[in-house]
Amino acid sequence: FRFLISSPSPPPQPLDQILERADLPRIRSRKVQACSGGEQQRLRFALALIGAPTFLILDEPTAGMDPVARRHFWESMRVQASHGTTILFATHYLEEAQDFASRIVLLSQGRILADGTVDEIRNMTSSYTIQARFSPDATTPPTFLQHMDPNVSGLVSAVDELGHDTWQFTTTDSDALARYLLHHTAGDDVRIAASSLDDAFVTLTESNSR
Repeated sequence: FRFLISSPSPPPQPLDQILERADLPRIRSRKVQACSGGEQQRLRFALALIGAPTFLILDEPTAGMDPVARRHFWESMRVQASHGTTILFATHYLEEAQDFASRIVLLSQGRILADGTVDEIRNMTSSYTIQARFSPDATTPPTFLQHMDPNVSGLVSAVDELGHDTWQFTTTDSDALARYLLHHTAGDDVRIAASSLDDAFVTLTESNSR
């Protein structure tokens, strides 16, 4: 079987090396039909490695993998990329694209919404999220936002209650809002994060559907 797969390719890589990269040594004697969905995904990856490819195209490569297998897979991908292989992959797990890809192309209904590095695409939305915790007896954000300086409240595009007395704000100026929360409200445990690739995709998709 391995001979049939590798015969059109250059001299194949050592089998043990391929199995190690695909995290398959412990199941090397298992029949394919007895493998889980995630294991079969890793098997497809191993078969793709046989001919020492310089260009890999992967479609939803981690579908069916558990978190540990998914992490090991991307570690293998980084090794493969470090050896000079160009890797093109399609995924709905945008966190994986954010962590691994050097270039992102966002597609929606067959249209390209954005093409660039992770930071370039995240910066297209110009928004940040701030989380803060408020004690149960404190004035809640929807109330104090009505009376705050319009120059600051105008920076807030969304306010969401996350539970456990924690609220999340979406803002275009994280510094100004953070200063206000710390100096003029009872909020504490303030945390600031740039928009994720997921956030950028949702924003770009919604703006292009109008």
